[in-house]
Amino acid sequence: MNMGPALYITALTLLLGLAVNSNAKDYYLELDINKGINSNVFLSADEDIVVSDTASEQDIQTQFSVMGSYEFFDGENSDAKILLDYFSESFANNDLDSTVTSVSLPVTYYRDDYRIRATPAVMTYNLSGENVLKYTQGKLDVTRKLNDVRVGLQYGYSKKSPQTSSYDVYEGNSQNIKTYVSFSDYGSKVRLNLNLFDNNYADEYISNNGFYLQASYKKSFNNTAIRVSSKYKNTQYISDILLDDIARNDQQVSISYMQDYYLSKIIELYFSSEYIKNNSNIEFDDTNYNYQQWVNTLGMRFVF
Repeated sequence: MNMGPALYITALTLLLGLAVNSNAKDYYLELDINKGINSNVFLSADEDIVVSDTASEQDIQTQFSVMGSYEFFDGENSDAKILLDYFSESFANNDLDSTVTSVSLPVTYYRDDYRIRATPAVMTYNLSGENVLKYTQGKLDVTRKLNDVRVGLQYGYSKKSPQTSSYDVYEGNSQNIKTYVSFSDYGSKVRLNLNLFDNNYADEYISNNGFYLQASYKKSFNNTAIRVSSKYKNTQYISDILLDDIARNDQQVSISYMQDYYLSKIIELYFSSEYIKNNSNIEFDDTNYNYQQWVNTLGMRFVF
């Protein structure tokens, strides 16, 4: 399955028409656009980004995303949806424009206080107008509800297929296991995550494994909501002869804050701020993985 951006936009526009003109709850559409200042554009995407020459380290970024879903099956103890996602990011002074498009099919089964969900998906990653990576993914979630507490376990698998020779080193697969627990009470929600990950690529020296811990708190008021989150990530690589046989180890800390303002049932304004600091044991003159990033954005969201 290889849907281009134009086909995604067409499909999502169709979902928009259905969502606006139908009273049924089978349709959902969300549009989001934001603009902000990124202090380190090299961290604008995940590790798959390949950067040659950039105009500046700090830049103004613009992001646009559309997510649409249609619930085509609603049984007594199960349901199934199709989700289409489109995300684009561009910069004022850097040629790092990227798009991510995906199709997923979550199928959910409910039994007593348990929810079991399987989600196959296909995703494509496009950088500067070139289709560079294709992902084939699958996730399995099991969640149990205990009054206002939810406890869950998730397993995810992703196969990466390069679409251009410059990304051949990223051919391989990724696996992760995530456990999470959330507490809800009087408009507040606390969520704790523990994620174990293992990334295996054709280039063994960029393969890695590790874990991250994340905690978030969300509080809703009459017409606004705030969310504060913190994350600690530890990533381990194998010994590299180009780094004097030192095994690279990164320890990353991030904190974020977001506030939403609900102007109406379908329109939201929001502000978000995120700071990331990465500490690494690699500090050579020509290779330094110690960096930081601060991104502040203003955005608008439409929900149908």
